[in-house]
Amino acid sequence: MKDNPFKNLNDPNVQYWLGWLATDGYISHSENRITLSLSIKDIDVLEKFRDFISSDLTIHHSIHHNEFEMVFISFRNKKITDFLKTLGFADN
Repeated sequence: MKDNPFKNLNDPNVQYWLGWLATDGYISHSENRITLSLSIKDIDVLEKFRDFISSDLTIHHSIHHNEFEMVFISFRNKKITDFLKTLGFADN
């Protein structure tokens, strides 16, 4: 995994992924966990997010409310969650 792929705030890719995390992400500072969960139709977005963070991450599938197929990536990294906290990302 990259040290902290979000550290260059001037990078348009960083800004793009911070936007996704702000709208569809889940940050848990107590667990040092970052999760991005999307509809199955947006799996291409999640694949690009995985590649931005680390190609070693696994994309998981789930059914939400017995109806909606979702895909998500969830990983733990204290350095990244601490950094996101400085940007105003609070526990969801």
